[in-house]
Amino acid sequence: MEFDLEMYRAEWQNRTLNTVSVKVNKHLPDDAGRLIRRMKQAQVKQFVLYLITLFAIMLVDRSITGVISTSKAGYYILLGCALYYVFLKLFLLARLQTIRLSDSVTETVRKVKASRRFRQYVLMYAEWLYSSVLSVGVYLYLQPVFEKMVYTDPDREYVVYLVMLSYLAWASFYTFYIKRREIKRELQHLDSIMAQLNS
Repeated sequence: MEFDLEMYRAEWQNRTLNTVSVKVNKHLPDDAGRLIRRMKQAQVKQFVLYLITLFAIMLVDRSITGVISTSKAGYYILLGCALYYVFLKLFLLARLQTIRLSDSVTETVRKVKASRRFRQYVLMYAEWLYSSVLSVGVYLYLQPVFEKMVYTDPDREYVVYLVMLSYLAWASFYTFYIKRREIKRELQHLDSIMAQLNS
């Protein structure tokens, strides 16, 4: 039987590379682990917040039924928006759970990059769509109330415009400033983790 030096050399190099990857991951600065934990905690907090919002929408609608007439289409759009965020936060948390610093460097970097791409997509497209659908839902939900207000007192039409303009100003500020800043912070955390993994 002939001694195959190349086969043993390749096997030794592969084993060395795997060992180095594991060592690098074990000796990563605590920053990467801390950033991942912080991101997970933020997702859990936001999940709970949107779950509370979902139940609050249902409770408010139940308590005003019969007192004030509202639009069912608007109600279901608002519920859908709250459910969307509940499932989005669960999905983002599940993706963060897959990032383990005990995996090889290449595997961990791949997962972090995938998570970053998804968050970038949410920032660029999903937030705009969510904000538009939510605004339509709020308007439809309150539209019967507005109609009744204007019907009983036509001089109060300005109140309707004031309420809707205030809502749109707040929704725009929240979506395009607060949420955008929050997602950008998450992207910076993921960039820091990748930089530490690649160093």
